[in-house]
Amino acid sequence: MGFRFRKSVRLAPGVRLNFSTRGMSLSAGPRGASVSVGSRGVYANVGIPGTGISYRTRLDGAGPSAPRQALSAPVPGEAILALQDDGTVEIRDPEGNPLPPRLARLARENNAGRIQAWLEEQCEHWNRGIEEILGLHLRTPPPSRRVVFVPESFSVPAPQPTPLRPYGILGRLFRSRRERIDRENEEHAAAFRSLTSAWESRARSHAATQNAIQHRIEVGRLTDPEVMQEFLSEALGRIEWPRETNLSFEIRDGGGTALLDVDLPEIEDIPTEEATPAARGLRIIVKQRSDTRRRKEYATHVHAVTFRVIGETFVTLPTVREVVCSGFSQRVDRATGRVRDEYLLSVRVSRADWERVDFANLPAIDLPACLAAFDLRREMTSTGIFRPIEPFDGTP
Repeated sequence: MGFRFRKSVRLAPGVRLNFSTRGMSLSAGPRGASVSVGSRGVYANVGIPGTGISYRTRLDGAGPSAPRQALSAPVPGEAILALQDDGTVEIRDPEGNPLPPRLARLARENNAGRIQAWLEEQCEHWNRGIEEILGLHLRTPPPSRRVVFVPESFSVPAPQPTPLRPYGILGRLFRSRRERIDRENEEHAAAFRSLTSAWESRARSHAATQNAIQHRIEVGRLTDPEVMQEFLSEALGRIEWPRETNLSFEIRDGGGTALLDVDLPEIEDIPTEEATPAARGLRIIVKQRSDTRRRKEYATHVHAVTFRVIGETFVTLPTVREVVCSGFSQRVDRATGRVRDEYLLSVRVSRADWERVDFANLPAIDLPACLAAFDLRREMTSTGIFRPIEPFDGTP
């Protein structure tokens, strides 16, 4: 069976990282980003071009009720420091007009630390995409983790009966009054019985649902291949994929073997730029990443995807003794010009071998070397160039 996921990495409120065949881009990058400094504090302002959406964040740590902090420089109103496409900062007044050089210099000097911290934060947002791409494996659960059923309690409170209305002095004297009170009490009692019956029905339905979930986890996940595939789909769908990812898989041997095919990302999905604060001046330096570096990062991501998928499979399906995971990519056939699938790696891992990995120290693992410790088919140069291979037989 095949399935499809679509995920995106959240960079900041109102800003997302987008992936496309042309590479990775920010839906709200330098254009529209600014900092406001004034008597009311220091704020970051980011607007998303073409959407009318923007957000404002306090940078100086003061809350809305904090006392105002006056600038030591006589800057009228607020000074807005706008980050330009080339990474430079332009100081403007609230209407968007450039401040006179003297006021711009005072605003910069009196808020240099805050503005520098904001620039560093913007660089972090800019570069966070590559961290997500290269660190996908860091959240791989250890095979010792167990899926445990924790029942959800029925939180609807039981209905409470309405207190019976007493006869009182007049009720004891007049039969008609007693009869009216009796009718009212019986109506309240009937309503309470009806509410109690409905509540008990909901409670039984809730208990039945919880029992079905428990049976699905404790029995179906261990014996029913269809339930196994549902669980694996859910587990893989919870991963924060940094791009749309296609996977197909099959459970064989009564749940003893899992075969997975992963449509790997293209090297064009690896960021081409990185941002760093300039050593001098209020600006961000955007540098091009070298082709060699991007190829190595691509190779790391390919192995990270494979590692994460294998790990999720072993944890989700405890009956699986062996996982065969093969990754392919779309390449242009130079002889025909057609795009075709080419396998870049294929690995066969037993549960016993997987348990030897130290999941408490995943940042120290060299992913290509780690997968090479298993039964691996891969032809990759030291600079991250893959040559097509034949995957293990039996891929879905």
